[in-house]
Amino acid sequence: MPRRIVWKAKREYWRYVIDGVQNDKDLYRVIGWHKLASNLKSPLIEHNNVVYKSTKEKAEVLCTEILDRFSVDDDLLEDPL
Repeated sequence: MPRRIVWKAKREYWRYVIDGVQNDKDLYRVIGWHKLASNLKSPLIEHNNVVYKSTKEKAEVLCTEILDRFSVDDDLLEDPL
């Protein structure tokens, strides 16, 4: 089946669904699929045989291991460009 036909069918379907919204309940039903954020979790971070699970722990270990390993002395004196 050509992509254009599938694209057109999907477009018509979503127009039909959106045009059918009459109230808040209908609207919630249409956008309810958009709740992906609660299902998406960042992966665990393992560093030095320690597993970090919470967002705060991950941020701290990344900050320590990536950002803190550089200092002002590492900065370039002039713009290389």
